[in-house]
Amino acid sequence: MRICLPNELLADIVEILFRQSAHSRVRAGSSTGTFETKPPWSCIRNVVLSSRTLRAIGLKLWFSRLRVRSEQNWEYISSIPGIYSWVREISYHNVTSLLIPSIHPKNFPALTSVSIRMLSVDRPLEVIGRLPQSVTYLEIWKFDTMIHDHLFAAIVARLPDLRELRLHGMGEVDKFGIGTLFTSAETLGWSIATSLSPIQTLRVLSIDVYLTPSTVLLRHASCPRGAALISCERCIREFADETHSNEIEVSFRIATALPSLEMIEWCSCFRPCRKRMLRISRDVGGIVSIRDSKEAMILRSTPRSDFTALSIL
Repeated sequence: MRICLPNELLADIVEILFRQSAHSRVRAGSSTGTFETKPPWSCIRNVVLSSRTLRAIGLKLWFSRLRVRSEQNWEYISSIPGIYSWVREISYHNVTSLLIPSIHPKNFPALTSVSIRMLSVDRPLEVIGRLPQSVTYLEIWKFDTMIHDHLFAAIVARLPDLRELRLHGMGEVDKFGIGTLFTSAETLGWSIATSLSPIQTLRVLSIDVYLTPSTVLLRHASCPRGAALISCERCIREFADETHSNEIEVSFRIATALPSLEMIEWCSCFRPCRKRMLRISRDVGGIVSIRDSKEAMILRSTPRSDFTALSIL
């Protein structure tokens, strides 16, 4: 007796196979980023080619994530019937491939996640303008902080439902937001908050900016040779507390402007992981609480969002 499983159940089985294969790659250390968890074709080839039904299901899942490295990739992709409706995530290793006239956002009605490597391209605003409005996750590598106001404006105008924004990969000196880009943590916080406030759906914000004052570089130059900044005891004594205060101040300003924000992440000079992640919560009275992922609550605002109750509880 032949038993035929519903297509929905077969799709669940194939998806589980995809996830297990992807997770095994992560555990083996071969994953390097958000879009690197796609399983190798060899893990699913036999299943996908075992029947027409599984082939249709498998190909749809396989091409839900695309990693575009060159314009030639589009030639192959475009030859597959129905592929544009399958795509959920795209990673552009060569951003010029996003600017091909024949590749228009309308081709990807289901696209929600995009990772872009800017490299030497000087047309970031044009790149953002070509993204479909369905995108809820945006990751940009080689982000130039000096154009952030214009970039944020383009993101706000194009991606009104964005939930996660990650900006990476600037030059080391440009990463110092205090002293290099802005005179104080307060001005930096208000600048970002004002720029992104129209995106009321934003839940995660990660920006490669150090909130340690840029004067730490000059100070560190006088420290003993061979001492890394991350472990320099003299610099830590002089700048760690101010860095901590800046991270709270900037995060607070942004959190009060973005009601859906749940997590914010900064670069860190004095942490092994090079990242400082702060979690944000709100109670029914409108009180905003900011918590380090490994510490007790570190900031609480009044319902009026006044910056009046800085304390470690």
